Amino acid sequence: MIPDARQRREAVLTSGHAFVWASAGTGKTHTLTLRALYLLLTAPFDSRAQRTECRLLYGGASRAERLRAARAVLRRFVLTTFTR
Repeated sequence: MIPDARQRREAVLTSGHAFVWASAGTGKTHTLTLRALYLLLTAPFDSRAQRTECRLLYGGASRAERLRAARAVLRRFVLTTFTR
């Protein structure tokens, strides 16, 4: 079991913005990568995304619609990692 598993889960599954502050080698990049995947998988079902192109990510009629939706989802979040 990871000692900070609860905090990692919260960082990945939070519906709002997430800020991860940790030392080098603690898994920030891994946690934020999981967050990105979570957002991509849930974006079309997020009530805030229903009035945007994001809703077409998995249900778009054409490949072009799905690509536009994927770009819209990606614009919704920024992932940055750095260490001191």
